[in-house]
Amino acid sequence: MSNVVENITTLREAEQLLPPDQLPSTKKREILHPNRITGYGLVLSYSGLVTWLTGQITLNPILEYAGLGMIGAGFACDAADGKVARSHPMLQTSIGKSFDPLVDKLVNYPTQLVILISFLLTIGFSPVTITMALITVLGAALDIYSTKIRLQNGQNLSGHLGECMDGCINPKDCELATPESKGGANALGKIKTVVYSVTNAAMMLLMTTCSNAPTSAETASQSDGNETLATIGLGGYVIAFASSVGSLIKKKLSKR
Repeated sequence: MSNVVENITTLREAEQLLPPDQLPSTKKREILHPNRITGYGLVLSYSGLVTWLTGQITLNPILEYAGLGMIGAGFACDAADGKVARSHPMLQTSIGKSFDPLVDKLVNYPTQLVILISFLLTIGFSPVTITMALITVLGAALDIYSTKIRLQNGQNLSGHLGECMDGCINPKDCELATPESKGGANALGKIKTVVYSVTNAAMMLLMTTCSNAPTSAETASQSDGNETLATIGLGGYVIAFASSVGSLIKKKLSKR
């Protein structure tokens, strides 16, 4: 039986060759496969961003908090996919290792853009917002370059994204991860993702709270409050960007 397991390359093959007690639960093989959980997180995050920004523009607190709830559910999916994958080796795929960090990038930078748009609507162009825009563009460009140098066999970014999406739709046909393909994630890359995520979530929550707080003569204007938030958020972006640069340098040095 051990030889059979070693020769299995996909979950679909495992379902045909292994007894049920050696397989993950039906729920995890179907709707709760880690690759699909990652995809759910992406859809929830984008839906939440659109809903939250609509609430900000229309001054609708219901939409703002609904958007935050969807984004929070997206974060929960991001935390859950790895845990589910580690629960059974037949749920760990080679594409899943690259799909998860790709989704982090596809969520974090649009989130930064949405936050920037909201700041521009309230405080306009300022040194803080211009610097935030610059770091967002540079960070995205750096991550695109970092992803390109990590891809194997000369595969382009669009092909890689298509492969990841296919792995989300048809996870049973994805190649199972091997010990060689399960390498640990770059610590600096993890720090960057966590800092971006926490900074974005905190700013969106505080912006929502401030925009719906009762105004008074003693309360600072929303514009002043948002400028302070933007300054604090900029500090988080600088830390994350520095981690991204360090992660890229580490990758470059490891290839020598």
